[in-house]
Amino acid sequence: MKTAVLDGRCCEGRKGFVDGSRRRSLVTFSDARCHAELTVRRIGLVSIIPAALVASIGLLAGCTDGEASHEAKHFGLAVVDSNVHDFGEQRQGEELAHTFSLVNQGDAPVKIDGLTTSCHCVVAGDDELGPMTIAAGARFPLPVRFTTGTAQVTASGRVTVSYHEARDGSAAPGQRGSLTLGVRADIIPDYRVSPSEVNFGVIDGLAVQRVSRTFRVVPEAATDVEISEATSSSSFLTAEILPKRPNDSDVEIKVDLDLSRFTQSKSLSGSIILSSDSERVPKSSVPVLAKYKAPAEARPAMIVVGSDEVGEVSREIKVTTSRPARIRDVRSTAADDGVRTERDDRQSASEHRLKVFIAPRRETALDGDLEIELEFLADGGESVVRTLRVPVHRLLEKGDADE
Repeated sequence: MKTAVLDGRCCEGRKGFVDGSRRRSLVTFSDARCHAELTVRRIGLVSIIPAALVASIGLLAGCTDGEASHEAKHFGLAVVDSNVHDFGEQRQGEELAHTFSLVNQGDAPVKIDGLTTSCHCVVAGDDELGPMTIAAGARFPLPVRFTTGTAQVTASGRVTVSYHEARDGSAAPGQRGSLTLGVRADIIPDYRVSPSEVNFGVIDGLAVQRVSRTFRVVPEAATDVEISEATSSSSFLTAEILPKRPNDSDVEIKVDLDLSRFTQSKSLSGSIILSSDSERVPKSSVPVLAKYKAPAEARPAMIVVGSDEVGEVSREIKVTTSRPARIRDVRSTAADDGVRTERDDRQSASEHRLKVFIAPRRETALDGDLEIELEFLADGGESVVRTLRVPVHRLLEKGDADE
């Protein structure tokens, strides 16, 4: 028996005929989707078979090194129609439903492992849909409920179906897979917020301490909507409803960002909550974002003395500034003079070092801030003062705290 060689690898299995230059030769080969040419190596003879002839004699599976390969098995779930259902134009606060029809397109049963959703606005399945095994070729319905909520332009969500091949007589799961489904809708809102978020961008803490932005509430489906209140749960954000302009149905909201309490560079995020007389969306949230660039940084940003440290404890703070500055004053808010400092005597520099001494442990824990007042020489000869705050804590032993 002669052997067919594909790309240098032996393929044995199903029989077939290959035309040589002198006579027909019976060779063996496996099912293969391998390559465009099959080289038959014989003593003193090499024959080349074009790809079209290879396809016509049924080379349909991958090559194996000296072993007969098996027919490829189909596996997985599929959607009968579309993976994404579009509800079209919808109002806010609508509860919508759609049932996807899924089919097991594989050659073996699959078992549903679970359903996960991308948000609370999507609920997949129902109370009766528990662990389920789907026979090969069988279909089954998957109901999905979708709430448009307070979305203003589009609303969307996803459902992921996880499953595995259920092998006969085996407790171990077979091949695993997943299928993602989607729902969406174009929203006709009662009112639209423009812009949809308030982004202050990067704020130089040396240049400003308070900044303001405005956004507008534009009535749409609810043409006479009224905004009764604008609030924020973030202490650094305030909002104000400005008086309406004549012949203007829009409502303008002013947002103030107070940066005076921030002494370290950080990303800020909060929200403005709008209360309205809209029945569909009585409350909505407007995100507020900013990046604060502090004019000075302290390292470490906080001092914590553990309960296992006894006596007076010293720490060093390194202060770096965005431009040369001098330390005008250092004070502690801790009670009973629990913190004292020593600083370098440089008048103006971009780096300063402070020695901090924390008093021995007392009957109560020590909590306070070290306030470092910095004076920057601004453009035009005027000075700008900023205060850097470093929290200082000294902990008590647990037994002391209980007493």
